[in-house]
Amino acid sequence: MYPADQEMHPPKDEIPACVRLTLVLLREHSFIVSLSEVAVFTSGFAFTASVFVRDRAHVGLLDEWSAAWEQPGAVDRGFELVIGYGDGRRQALGPGDAAKGITPIVFHRGWSDEFRVSRTAFAWPLPSRGDVTIDCGWPSQGIARTVSSFPASLLLDAQEAVVRPWDG
Repeated sequence: MYPADQEMHPPKDEIPACVRLTLVLLREHSFIVSLSEVAVFTSGFAFTASVFVRDRAHVGLLDEWSAAWEQPGAVDRGFELVIGYGDGRRQALGPGDAAKGITPIVFHRGWSDEFRVSRTAFAWPLPSRGDVTIDCGWPSQGIARTVSSFPASLLLDAQEAVVRPWDG
């Protein structure tokens, strides 16, 4: 396991394996939050979380959602995301909580257009067998927490397809 204070990034010497996975994490009349573009490395996985708004009347949600990723903890009760693993480990958007055994999800990059904001992050290490759960909510928008899951085997099996171009 990596030290809790060590910022982790995808390995620079690997070409990731893509996982065919798209989840709708939250759905309301005015917006949808999704997880997609999962890329597996030997040390962890990257994913893209996006918020889509229905129309211009709801574009203010995009700023709040962006702030939750870029300045975790600065937005009181903003968007929250926790990834849980079969072995009991948890990772959270924000600085984590070492006392509770929660390590941070590392934000890497983002982009946006008129009705969408997307953020790519890296979670490490790869999970053990079992399910990966994604627990998220948006308390400031009155959205209760929901839990989505997928089998860890999707990530673990994809790890075999990671390319290390400079090995051997």
